[in-house]
Amino acid sequence: MAVSPTQVSSQLIAAGQYGDVASQLDVMELQTTDLDQWPHTLQLLGHMYNGDIEDARFAWKRASDTHKQSSELKAALAVLQQLWNKNYQGVWPALTSFQWSESASPLVLAIATRQRQHAIQLVSCAYSSIQPARLAALTGSTPDEALQSKHA
Repeated sequence: MAVSPTQVSSQLIAAGQYGDVASQLDVMELQTTDLDQWPHTLQLLGHMYNGDIEDARFAWKRASDTHKQSSELKAALAVLQQLWNKNYQGVWPALTSFQWSESASPLVLAIATRQRQHAIQLVSCAYSSIQPARLAALTGSTPDEALQSKHA
């Protein structure tokens, strides 16, 4: 019995192997002709987790018009658009304004954590001093949380 792409991605996510989700789904996508139940959202989120924004864009373009009507896939696209435009401050509302499914939530949380770490790294290179409110906006946190991450 063949393992479905949804099962593979769920197992990888449950094991915390977020970086493998997109690559496994890409390989499986090349080996199948039936994309009716394809986990496009997880594939897009997997590419975003890896920082492969162009691959995520192409995964979006490969999705059928029917799949593109999915509210969760549209929400993933909203995150992708913010990353594509390097609007890192806009990533946070896009990540938090949607009620993600149980299968996507851990991956979305991992993306948020990775984006927050990336923002802190960029800020530490670009700023000698920064207001807590500005750091909070860039990292999707409160000013108090931003101060904690600044000193960590």
